[in-house]
Amino acid sequence: MLFRSLTKRAAMVEEAEALAASTDWVKAATRFQALQEEWNAAGPLGKPGEGNDPARELMRRFRAASNTFFSRRREDLAERKKVWGDNQSKKEALCARAEELAQSTDWDTAVNEMKKLQADWKTIGPLRRAKSEQLWNRFRTAADTLDRKSTRLNSSH
Repeated sequence: MLFRSLTKRAAMVEEAEALAASTDWVKAATRFQALQEEWNAAGPLGKPGEGNDPARELMRRFRAASNTFFSRRREDLAERKKVWGDNQSKKEALCARAEELAQSTDWDTAVNEMKKLQADWKTIGPLRRAKSEQLWNRFRTAADTLDRKSTRLNSSH
């Protein structure tokens, strides 16, 4: 029974060690959770002093692989949050400027600058989905307001 448990756990450790380098965060995290459940369901490894040094070593390796993966995932998420925050600040600044332009009466200058802001928007990377949609709607509203005003002005001339 102990041998079968060790063999099964050795296979789980090898899979966990392979997963530790993954950047497919969702899929690998889900698999790590399943491996943890399988590990617990595999039964006891024996009492200390009953030849369970290989079992202890397997447990150490399993925890090390898991810790490595989840530490890397936390670091990646922290970095992405920083990038998302920087991108959000840039897009908020573009929104503020677009809203100023929407109130402008210097139509040619405002329209040309709005086109530049739209091009700049596309070069800024992603941010959290909820904020992304909110800021895009704010930016679009300002651009549409300017467009309606300049179209009315041009059609009256």
